[in-house]
Amino acid sequence: MSILQQIMDFAGRHLEPFIVRGDELIPEHCPICHGGESGDKYTFALNLTEGVYVCKRGSCGVRGRFEELAERFGERAELIRPAARMKKQFVLPDVQLQPPTEAIVRYFASRKISAETLNAFSIAAAPDGSVVFPFYRDGELVYIKYRAPRKPQGRERKEWQYPGTQPILFGMDMCSFSQP
Repeated sequence: MSILQQIMDFAGRHLEPFIVRGDELIPEHCPICHGGESGDKYTFALNLTEGVYVCKRGSCGVRGRFEELAERFGERAELIRPAARMKKQFVLPDVQLQPPTEAIVRYFASRKISAETLNAFSIAAAPDGSVVFPFYRDGELVYIKYRAPRKPQGRERKEWQYPGTQPILFGMDMCSFSQP
C-alpha cells in the first residue's frame, strides 16, 4: 500500500474532519493537543508524500514520522519512502575574464563607482562586452553574474548568471571571519 493510501485510510479513521491542501492533509484539530484551550483549528499538518507531521501551535509543537503517529493510536504503519533526493551538483564557471572595457568603466562611473572599486572587486568583462561579477569561495571562482553595461532596453534581461553554478554572497571571499 502506498504512503498516500495508508495516510488517507488512517486519516479517515482518526483525523476527521480534514482538508487536503497541496501535498498536506490538515485536520480541523491536532490529534495530540486538540487545539489547546482556545480550540485552534488547522494547525496540524501531515505530509502525504514524505510521511511526516507537525503541529504548528507553539505550546504543542509535536512532530515526527507517520509511523510514530500511528503508534499513538495503537496502529502499525510501515511506509516505503521515496529515495532521498540527490544533492544538487554545481559546476565551476569556465570563462575567460577580460579587463573591464571603457564602456563598463563609464557605466559604473555614471553610478559613482570608481575604477579602483571595480579593481578591488575583480569586476571584469565578458567577450560580448557584458559586465562580469565574479563570486569567489576560498580563492576559487564558483559563480558568475552578468549584466549589460547600460540600462536594459525593451525586454532585455537586466542580469543573468552562468548556468549550473552555486550562488553565494558577492564579496564573501574578501571577508575575514576572524576579525569583526
